Amino acid sequence: MESITITYDSRDISCKDPFGAVEPGTPVRFTIYVKADGTDVSASLELSGIDFKSSVKMAEISRQDSTVRLSCEFRPERPGLVWYWFLVRAKDKELYAGALEREGGICRTVLHHPRPYQLTVYERSALPPWAGEGALYQIFVDRFRKSKDGVPKLKKGSLLHARWDDTPVYVRACKDGSVKRWTFFGGDIDGVTEKLAYLWELGVNAIYLNPVFESPSNHKYDTSDYSRVDPGFGDEAALIRLCSKAAEWGIRVILDGVFSHTGSDSVYFNKEGSYEGVGAYQSKDSPYSGWYRFKDFPEDYDCWWGFTGLPNVNELDPSYLEFMVEGDNSIVRKWMRAGIGGWRLDVADELPDEFIKRLRKVVKEEDPDAVLIGEVWDDASNKVSYSVRREYLLGHELDSVTGYPVRDAIIQYVTGRCDASRFVSTIMQLMENYPPEQMRFNLSMLGSHDVLRIITALGDAPDESSMSQEAKEAYALPAHKLELARKRLILASLLQFTLPGTPMVYYGDEAGMQGYSDPYCRGPFPWGREDKALWAWHKALGEARAVHESIKEGSFEAVAVVGMALCFMRRSGRDVALIALNPSDEEAIFDADVRTLGSGSISFQDLFFGSAYTVSSGGFLKLRLAPLSCQCYTTTLDSPPLFAKPAIGRRAGILMHVTSLPSPFGIGDLGPSARRFVDFLSSSGQSLWQVLPMNPPSLGDSPYMCYSAMAGNPLMISPELLVEAGLLDAPDLLPLPSFPEEVVDFKAVSAYKSRLFRMAYANFKQKGDFAGLKAYKEASSHWLRDYSLYMVLKSLHAGSSWQEWPDGARLREEGFLNELIGAYGDEAGYHDFLQYVYDAQWNALKAYANSKGVLMVGDMAIYVSGDSSDVWANQGMFWLDGDGHPKLVSGVPPDSFSATGQLWGHPVYRWEEQAKDGYGWWKRRMEKAFEDFDYTRIDHFRGFAGYYAVPGGSLTAEHGRWLKGPGIELFRAMAQGRGSLPIIAEDLGVITPDVVDLRQATGFPGMKVLQFMGPAPKRQEGGDPHWVAYTGTHDNETLVQHYRSINGLPQHERPANDDEKAYVDRMLGSLYDSQYGWAIVPLQDLLYLGAEARMNMPSVAEGNWAWRAKEGSMDGSLAERLLTLIESGKRR
Repeated sequence: MESITITYDSRDISCKDPFGAVEPGTPVRFTIYVKADGTDVSASLELSGIDFKSSVKMAEISRQDSTVRLSCEFRPERPGLVWYWFLVRAKDKELYAGALEREGGICRTVLHHPRPYQLTVYERSALPPWAGEGALYQIFVDRFRKSKDGVPKLKKGSLLHARWDDTPVYVRACKDGSVKRWTFFGGDIDGVTEKLAYLWELGVNAIYLNPVFESPSNHKYDTSDYSRVDPGFGDEAALIRLCSKAAEWGIRVILDGVFSHTGSDSVYFNKEGSYEGVGAYQSKDSPYSGWYRFKDFPEDYDCWWGFTGLPNVNELDPSYLEFMVEGDNSIVRKWMRAGIGGWRLDVADELPDEFIKRLRKVVKEEDPDAVLIGEVWDDASNKVSYSVRREYLLGHELDSVTGYPVRDAIIQYVTGRCDASRFVSTIMQLMENYPPEQMRFNLSMLGSHDVLRIITALGDAPDESSMSQEAKEAYALPAHKLELARKRLILASLLQFTLPGTPMVYYGDEAGMQGYSDPYCRGPFPWGREDKALWAWHKALGEARAVHESIKEGSFEAVAVVGMALCFMRRSGRDVALIALNPSDEEAIFDADVRTLGSGSISFQDLFFGSAYTVSSGGFLKLRLAPLSCQCYTTTLDSPPLFAKPAIGRRAGILMHVTSLPSPFGIGDLGPSARRFVDFLSSSGQSLWQVLPMNPPSLGDSPYMCYSAMAGNPLMISPELLVEAGLLDAPDLLPLPSFPEEVVDFKAVSAYKSRLFRMAYANFKQKGDFAGLKAYKEASSHWLRDYSLYMVLKSLHAGSSWQEWPDGARLREEGFLNELIGAYGDEAGYHDFLQYVYDAQWNALKAYANSKGVLMVGDMAIYVSGDSSDVWANQGMFWLDGDGHPKLVSGVPPDSFSATGQLWGHPVYRWEEQAKDGYGWWKRRMEKAFEDFDYTRIDHFRGFAGYYAVPGGSLTAEHGRWLKGPGIELFRAMAQGRGSLPIIAEDLGVITPDVVDLRQATGFPGMKVLQFMGPAPKRQEGGDPHWVAYTGTHDNETLVQHYRSINGLPQHERPANDDEKAYVDRMLGSLYDSQYGWAIVPLQDLLYLGAEARMNMPSVAEGNWAWRAKEGSMDGSLAERLLTLIESGKRR
């Protein structure tokens, strides 16, 4: 045997193709390599299953030197486990190649029958779309959250802890150690409902509740009545309420199905006589007698692991199946119809395969998106229980199982009891044995109600088997061990969230709860006393998982395994995550092999939105990890371009909203003053006029918080042009109020113009262009009717938000809307008219600007106001609660500029809903922008890659989380054969690799802001011109204000001095002379204005958007200055 070597690795695609489990009929190619010093070699693939044995001859494929490559193909015919090994004959010897003990991977060569490899053959069973997308969260209801003070409805003999922060104990009988009194803390289902926002923030999309049905115990595994929620936890309405409210958060509720046994104190067994009916213990004539197995009636009966309080049931008894599963009003159907999202099967090993299959059929009948999860403590693919090989993962039983093997492997690894190689092998073994869907939804868990708390397990705590109950109750990790355990938990939870599988967090593990096994692992959640750092870490893990497909469903590859140090890569398409960790107490320095991504330099950014980054070289990434530390990175591989980069040329322009134009009517408008500004731009060499969103503002007069994303702001309609159109007479404009010159008084302007508009509408009805209005209404039908009705209802309800309207209006009941049109059709027509006039005036202004060589650059807020016709008319597109209020709103997370972040308050989109019709609403929105503007800047472009959402009703943005956006698919839907889209990407803020890739793939120019970066790079050969650069934006200080801020100067209103003007001029010169294609300057900077002219102060609700330019401020001297900048910057 010394001269014969057999090489095979079941995890190497060159040896077994495809990797892992396969479906029936899949051709599986097996290849081995035999080194035998030139002798004749033959081999066969030996296979066996439940009812077959087979031998497949392997053909010689190639021979190089003394190594022979032999191969064969096998097609499994039906689901089941196939065991295989190799028989090799060479030099008159027979050798066998099989698996190492308990593992696949590299083979072991022996002289006798080897340990076989496992090939899992399964029927594909697609997971529900939500499964694997977020984390599961296990809740022991009595210990999670108490919704109200007072004594819950507990059974006689129960004890209630006086304090929530007590340690749980059992009050046991002296004689036999059985529990004599059950102790409770008062947690209930409504308490869970109260904390849904907390769970959502952690990235949870499914809650698994320990049993909730009526029972005398606190754990409820001794069910008394499956048809009732335990009164101590609430009632059926509370559970329905939880399911309904959880659904609003995108969270499913999974119940614990205890179907292998009941309680002895139950409706069905009734040993204690607590219930009126006749139980199986009381009479052989009981309707439930067939459920149980008596050896000597009534005292000697089959019970779960000898616990007489838990009599086992015969799951295949027809009456039991009818009552529990298959009847029209079975227990399973009842609670599915109440809104639950599936079942976790307690002690699945105790349930017959036939029962699980029939249960699954009913569950999927009631809700195809529901799941069935099994409590299995071992590798579920090859589990044997009660001498029966189980069929859990073959496609007709379980969607997922509890991942205790992963838990054990993680604990062994992070505590130093196995090295990285052994750990990786354990994970690979599960990946090899489990079908891909079940592997993705395999519950990676670190804790449960049945094992000691994970932080205790990681803290080198004393072995509990040698401790008294009193010692276990009193034990807490000393400070040095707690610090060690916390560091290990960071690594363990990192693996839990980033390995293949779906994390399931046991309540309180994220808060640092300690405790030995039952009852000490079941303590009350430490609200207000959480370990804030551990909680923040778990939140960050949930966020990373939410926005990275690579972590949720990507491939797994160990790219560095060096002693205890490990680095693995997850990859899905172009999304890559790299996880490196070192659980040892020594520094680790090693290279990660990332050549599968390419041999060029690849930049990796911090996975958790931090500033850390690193760059690979020659296909390797050098890593240096401190003891007990980790580094996590992400990159996005370059997408193929969706559009060609448009040649934007070398232009310059001014940023000024139309409302800021000088005007006698209190606000800038689309009339003569706008044309004069176009003339000024043209004469000063400027070819760009950028405005803010032109929609009708709502809250705080903000153009970024509007009543409609499609409508125009009627206050911009020019009275002078109404006179020209014959809809008003000049005297109608009088009396003209005394409006302030430098700011807009929006309330006064609205009152004045509303009077004019009503007169114009009355005149239009007498002599207007009805054909033109009809054509406009038809072209705008996808939004105009909804907008006009919305504005009518807004007026009828004294300006209240649509969420406060009566149900008929709020829910847009068809009968109500028809009656509204009948009663208020003329008022809706008034709003149609205003939009028609606005559109005509805007189109005329745009045509005039274009004739002068000036491009109109629009601005689009990515979000829309919650109180808008868009949300009212498209409620399913947004994250709303049952009353229409935003469930999730927009914002920016806390950072160095704001400890509480920025709370914008717009409802965020349900992108998955928008995708169902190919992003129709967005396509229509963009089509209108393309009609109205030559280019459109999209505000907060990074939100298309990933966005930050905050629970509605929050006072700050502290408790939000990152979610994944629609990405390139949205713009692919917009393309419709176009070679490019006239869009500018506002790519400021937290910019991650996916944002960069999205901008590059779309070809959109991005933004540069000199206030953030300092003087711009000068023009040079090879520089990237595909940027739109600004001195500042509407959200920034003016340059004069900025100069005063950085120099600690007072900000009161005063003319700029020479030093301040010189600073502005230097910044202007830098901008115009830069390599960037477009240079745009806010008018305030050109006029040397200070804080008094700032357009917007972010996160300040009132007093913004009002600045106006004085008449005459845009004079010849300013034009000359601009022409000089144009010439020096070569922007003609």
